[in-house]
Amino acid sequence: PEKVENIDHIRAMEQSLKESLNRIGIHKENFAKQHLMGLQCAAAQVIVFTFTNSELLVSGSDI
Repeated sequence: PEKVENIDHIRAMEQSLKESLNRIGIHKENFAKQHLMGLQCAAAQVIVFTFTNSELLVSGSDI
């Protein structure tokens, strides 16, 4: 790595790194929330599908 002698340049690089890490953290949180919502939707679909099939089986057994 090159030698940096300007303290302002070092501070600017530090600030840039902090902002990048902050953006990565935000993306990570958003990804986790989207993944969780997808799992919740899939679980809800399974419940609805099971309930609907149960109703069909019950109503079909009355015939």
